[in-house]
Amino acid sequence: MKQSELNLDSQKCPFSKKVEQKIDNFIAQNHRLLYSGGNGNVYVLLCKYEKIYVGYSEDVIERIKKQFRYKNTSWLSKYPPVEVITIIEQCDIEWESLITKFLMIEYGINEVRGGPYTSSRKYINQPQSLDDFELG
Repeated sequence: MKQSELNLDSQKCPFSKKVEQKIDNFIAQNHRLLYSGGNGNVYVLLCKYEKIYVGYSEDVIERIKKQFRYKNTSWLSKYPPVEVITIIEQCDIEWESLITKFLMIEYGINEVRGGPYTSSRKYINQPQSLDDFELG
């Protein structure tokens, strides 16, 4: 199965394009923090109400299809995925947490879920940097 099956080349909404560009810039600026060459993929989904979900999988195409079909987390049940923002290939699982934290800083802690931050409850403390993550 190929990424083309997910319609990644289709016209993305302006919000998705903006998020994708911010992720690309973050990776370019922090490439030394991020180990390359892993067997997995980080994927970022745009969800209903401009919420964002970040996931990790070695079989990314099947995983994304399941996320759209079954909405198998409390976050995705509440905010179903509507579009694939991006897929970051050949990385390790640490990327999932870093991308999630980065997007939480950029868009707000209650607008993004992924990695170890999957609770559908509202978080209280808004981190200002990657080193500042005690969400409470």
